[in-house]
Amino acid sequence: MLLLSGAMCGLAGAFNAHYIGFLEPDYAFAAGWVTLPVVAAILGGYRGVAGPVLGALAVYLLDQLLFKALLPSGHQLVLGALLVATILRSPAGLLPPLAGWWRRRRRPAGDGHA
Repeated sequence: MLLLSGAMCGLAGAFNAHYIGFLEPDYAFAAGWVTLPVVAAILGGYRGVAGPVLGALAVYLLDQLLFKALLPSGHQLVLGALLVATILRSPAGLLPPLAGWWRRRRRPAGDGHA
């Protein structure tokens, strides 16, 4: 699994370098590139595959569409505050509470459960 993960990351990095047309260490190892995957995994829930995928979608959409538009120079502070709130409120990430909410919502009203 580690080999597959490393191969996929290397392939994505190669495509990204080809797409942008240059590669330098300051760009490749910038704090945003290094911390955003960790934030996405913690935010979504790191105990499965669906959690990091959900976290990546949430982080990307919130960061690119909302936070950067409202706070161009301080948008990462909002992501940090969101990360701290998630760790304090739901240490397992956002996926387990969302799954529980979805199960409660889908349960029929007269099934006998209190």
